[in-house]
This record gives sequence, structure tokens and C-alpha cells, in this order.
Amino acid sequence: MHVLTALILVHEGEGVLELADRKRLVRKGDFIVCPAGSTSLFYFHTPSNPSDASNSGLATMFHFDAYRWGENFQESPTVPDTTCPWLPSSGKLASQLERIGVYCRSIFEHFYSGEDRSLWLARIEFEHMLHEISLYAGTPFSNDRIGAVESTKAFIDQHYADELSLEKLAGLAELSPKYFAEQFKKYYAVSPMEYVAEVRLRKAKQLLASGSGPMKEIAHAVGYRDEFYFSRKFKKSFGVSPSAYLKTRHTKIAVFGTSAILGYLAALDAAPYAAPLHPKWSPYYYRTMGPDIPVHLNAYLHRQFQQENLEQIQAAQPELILCPSGVQDWELDVLRKCSRVYEIEGAHGEKAWREQLKDLGALLHREEEADAWLAKFDELLAEAKQSLSSIIGGARVLPIRLFNDNFYVSGDEGASETLFTQLGLVPSEMLNGLKPGDSRRSTLAEIRKSDADLLLLVVRQDSRTLEHWRSIQRHPDWLSLPQVKRGAVYVMSSYPWREYSPTAFVHMIQDLLRISGN
Repeated sequence: MHVLTALILVHEGEGVLELADRKRLVRKGDFIVCPAGSTSLFYFHTPSNPSDASNSGLATMFHFDAYRWGENFQESPTVPDTTCPWLPSSGKLASQLERIGVYCRSIFEHFYSGEDRSLWLARIEFEHMLHEISLYAGTPFSNDRIGAVESTKAFIDQHYADELSLEKLAGLAELSPKYFAEQFKKYYAVSPMEYVAEVRLRKAKQLLASGSGPMKEIAHAVGYRDEFYFSRKFKKSFGVSPSAYLKTRHTKIAVFGTSAILGYLAALDAAPYAAPLHPKWSPYYYRTMGPDIPVHLNAYLHRQFQQENLEQIQAAQPELILCPSGVQDWELDVLRKCSRVYEIEGAHGEKAWREQLKDLGALLHREEEADAWLAKFDELLAEAKQSLSSIIGGARVLPIRLFNDNFYVSGDEGASETLFTQLGLVPSEMLNGLKPGDSRRSTLAEIRKSDADLLLLVVRQDSRTLEHWRSIQRHPDWLSLPQVKRGAVYVMSSYPWREYSPTAFVHMIQDLLRISGN
């Protein structure tokens, strides 16, 4: 997430920017402004022209604060200006690109010179650069060909129930059907009409889950005039007919408090009607279960949006609400007025996670699914123990976490359960005295002196931490760590390594098998 406003300038190559659940192709000369508080992902990919494959791509990202002046410029500029209306949200730099590149290099040199006075020069040049961008920015993405393809995808998302054809969509983009289809598939990996079918069937799943009406009405609502054709398409895509799928949705479930509960439901092959989801903080569930969940609650800054989430659950009218034990009393009161509430204990509960999974399976009439999942998990666990014992053996393992500018010895419950309880790996002595779920600040000097043979590092994905991570990797203190020299440091993602759930356990084991070469 961008704590500050971010400006991305693409100097060479082409890549993809994911911002606000939308993807856009960016090329040399493009710039994008990501508002403070937004979440984005930017990466370069292989150029469409094979002759350009040697061009690895070059981009600059600036993070900056902006403030508004008070009325008549009399008051101090203390009000944050997160929208930056004076700066285009995106655009193209043509003849100015080379000059902008000079600005970027100069700003970088001044900023990292180590001299206080140079910071002022960096700021002045940055403001000059913003002024030039605001004056000379060219055509925004929404008006170029790539923007036309993206706009057509957005049209499909909104008008999937209309009569849609390749010719009609290409006409909207003002491109020939052949060229439009080629560009769409290059960008989204599916043809335009395949994407239309995906959107329609995904929406049909949501309507089925919400009990929105007879099959014929649902087919018409998502753009299919023939309910039998709709049924065949549905079965071909999901492996079951709409009526069979409907039978699997015995109970209208809402999840409150944490997306980790989805790790229990996924093991039971059960999808809720409402749940907290986020493309960055719960990426696996967002990708695999999100299309089947009609109501997405806010999974980021839960405390800030708890009232909004509770209101959405009330509106959904679920038959059962799942929440973690330990939610606030007033929240429980609100939830219990909506429906029956079932609390799932965390790592500190009296029941082990296996027993909790079986209990939830019984509650949802999915005992067979729970037993089958546990049997399959035990097979994976046995295979992993055998494979890892021959590779890792008695090596001492230390999970650590980087947050802002500091390293922490991490006692996350999910990682500890997987590494030391289930797999029987040997923990580093640095974990001694650390309670499950706690963490302790540590230094590189302490890690260097420790008995740890293997480091599993989770880097928090926020701007400040990532900037420090990029910097520390070039620092002698990091490079001199014996684990770094041996290549025994592995960077793991927050999911699954900071989650405690059956599904997360599976993914942690699979991660370990992957890094060990199995």
C-alpha cells in the first residue's frame, strides 16, 4: 500500500500496473499517479516485439506528500492533499521524456548525496519536474489504443447481460475485430468472448449463492437467453451443473473479523456469501474464492472499517456468521442480532485446529469433506517430513520479519505450528522464551552471532519497508551474514506465513518443498 502519493515514470520497456483492481499496460513515456492509501503492483514483462527482449525495462517511482494552502493562502498548508488534482492521474510524456529522465537522475544524486543542503535541491528539482509533467503531459491512457481495450473490458464488466459480440466490442474500441482480439488476449490472456463468458458465469455463481430466483431468470440476468445452453456452459466451466452447485450451498454464511477463516472453509470446499477479502492482504482467497463470494468485506484496516463491515453483514442477512474468538463484546452483540454466530478459536484456543476443522465440518454438514481433507493433508505431511529431513536435517531454522527499518524474530503461530510442531524441524535458540504469536526486535549483529542455519524472512509489503529492504540488501552488515553467504536466506510471502489456518499450513509446506528443490 502507498502510504504517500506515488508517481511512476516509465523510461524504457513495457509492463503492467495493477491499481484499484484494474490492470493497464504501460510503456516507455507513460506516467501514473497512485493516490495515497491505494494498493498497486507494477512489473515489467516480456515485450511484445521479440527483438526488444533484451530491454529489461527502467522506471522511476517517487513517493511524496502534498498539502493544500488554507483560505486565501493565509493559513499554513497543513491539510494533506491526497488527490493532487493539479497533476494528471496518468498520461504520456513524448518530447519531454529525456528531460524528465535528467530530472530523475539529478534528484536521485542530490537525495542520496548525504548532504543536508542537497535535500533542498532534490525537492526543488522534484517540484520543477511535477510542474513540467502537469503542463506537458500528453494523451491519458483512456484515449489511446491500450486504454480503449481496457475501457472495453470495463464495459463487459458492467454490461455482461447485454447482447455482446466481437464486432460490437471492437467497434466500441474503434479497432478492427482481428486487432482488438489480438490485443485483448495479449493483455488479459483470454479472448474477448471467453472473458464475457467468465464474467457471466462468475456472476451466475453469485446469483445462485444469493438465491436470486429460478434458473431461467438467472440465465437471463447474466446474458443467456437459453437456460439449457447456460447450464451446459456452467457445467463445462465448473464441473457441476447449476442445480448441483446450488445444492452445495447449504447455508448462507458470512465471515467477520479475519480472512484466515476462509482457510477453514476452503478445506471444506465451502464458499461464504460475505467475507473480508483484499487482493494484497489475502491474495490466495481473493483469487480463488473471490469470484464465488458476492459480498466482499474490507480486509484492510479492519478496525477502521468494522462498522461498515457489520452493516454489510446485516444487509446480507446470513444464516450463520463465522468469526474468530476474541472479537469485541459490542461486535458480538451486533452479530448475534443478525444471525447465529459460531466462533473459531485461534492458536491459543483449547481445541487443536484439526478438531476445530472437524467441528466446523459437522456444523456445515461437511464431515466427509473434513475427513478427506485431513487424510490428504497427512499424506502431504508424511512426504514432506521424509523429503525435508534428508535436506534440512538438524539445521536450526529461524523465522524473521522485516517491518519498517527493523528485523524481528517472529513467533507467528502458523509458521511455528508448521515448522516445529508438524514437520519437527529444529528451532533456533533465538526463539527461546518467545511466546507463540509474539515477536522480538533483533539486530543483524544478533542474527550473525546466533545458531540459525536457515533464515525464513517475511518482508512487509509497504513502501517504507520495501525501500529499506532494497537498501539493506546492498549493505555490508547484511552481505556478511553467514546465512546470506551460504544462500540460506529465503524470502517468504506474508500469506501463508503469517496466517493460522489449515489451507495456510498446506501452502507453507509446499513453499518449503519448493525452496528445498522438491
